[in-house]
Amino acid sequence: MKEARTARLRDILARSPEVTIDDQTTAAHLVVSTIEMVVHHLLAGPEPIEPERLETQLIEMLSRYRTASHDAPGSSPGPPLS
Repeated sequence: MKEARTARLRDILARSPEVTIDDQTTAAHLVVSTIEMVVHHLLAGPEPIEPERLETQLIEMLSRYRTASHDAPGSSPGPPLS
């Protein structure tokens, strides 16, 4: 099931002209995994977030990720973490 969602998202990313992500396969895996983990953690946690607020913020976060300019300040990966 997760593989099907990832494949579907990869196809959507590949067809979307506004997407600026070079590695769409990895991006699809990251987005699907992020959504699963964040939703589970924030809705089932001790202080759950309202589903509508969580949805709004996830959409905003992921929309910015998929359309970010490679030339934008702060868009470079920076030094490796040790």
